[in-house]
Amino acid sequence: MEKLNYNNVGFYLEYYDLLGYMIATGLYYEGGSAVLDFYGANQFLSQDEVRLLENLRKKTPESCEKIMLSKVLNVFLGEEDAFVGDFNDFGYNEDKVPVNYFFEKEIINRTEYKAFRKKDLAAFKTFLVTLKENWDRINSGCACCKNCDNIRRITSKHSTSVHWQDWSDFCQSGYYTRYYRYVPDICLKEFAKDFDCKSIDEFLGVIDHNNR
Repeated sequence: MEKLNYNNVGFYLEYYDLLGYMIATGLYYEGGSAVLDFYGANQFLSQDEVRLLENLRKKTPESCEKIMLSKVLNVFLGEEDAFVGDFNDFGYNEDKVPVNYFFEKEIINRTEYKAFRKKDLAAFKTFLVTLKENWDRINSGCACCKNCDNIRRITSKHSTSVHWQDWSDFCQSGYYTRYYRYVPDICLKEFAKDFDCKSIDEFLGVIDHNNR
């Protein structure tokens, strides 16, 4: 699987929540810490799903990894599964099953495609790990904005946490979550200048939903 680049970053922005959910459900049970503390998976998992993962870890630690990878891969291949649920809930509204769409968009190569079709769990785990590495580089606020394809901005380490409602309303994206979004400082500074604000904090005060 390719590293994050100019050609595929748009796909990551479009399906930001879908990819986060795949990562959370596929990898996060492997940690030894409490479920809600690992990978921030509570952004994507229901309380029932969290309890299921915790119980699996306690009861079948040796097989837990295989069980969860199988469940996520089955959905990726277009098969129904009550645990993982419907990818449509996370913005995936294509008629094609996810594995076909990922292949057509060149997110996965032919070798990976064939491996997933054969239900190769080792290959799928490697895919999810790389997916997480790429996904973690992206500022979450960019998934709301999508006003550019500047990968240096989108992956900037200098960012500010902005309330999701403030940022979604400002971007007019209709993108709603329960959490804060991280927005590149370079973008916030430019928006602040456009609004005649002297600082990022002043700009954030202007778009604060509590002030409207």
